[in-house]
Amino acid sequence: MVEGDNSSVMKVVSAMQEDYSLLGNVVGDIHHLVRNLQWVRIECTRRGGNRVAHELAQFAKNISQDLFWMEDVPPIVRVTLLQDANFSD
Repeated sequence: MVEGDNSSVMKVVSAMQEDYSLLGNVVGDIHHLVRNLQWVRIECTRRGGNRVAHELAQFAKNISQDLFWMEDVPPIVRVTLLQDANFSD
């Protein structure tokens, strides 16, 4: 699932067409990645339903090395993940 809280950006991403804006290279990278998936859903969500992504982005601002979590939930977002899973519009 590709999820975001900006409806304009999500429309561009879901269009699967070449984008010539300043962020066109990022959109192109997303398109390249999702083409290799058997199933993908691209949708817009309210910011309140996307708090895990927000917390990870805030955390990433303050680190200088790459971090990877495989087969486990990052400890910094465990509680928020449960809250996101129960979020409804």
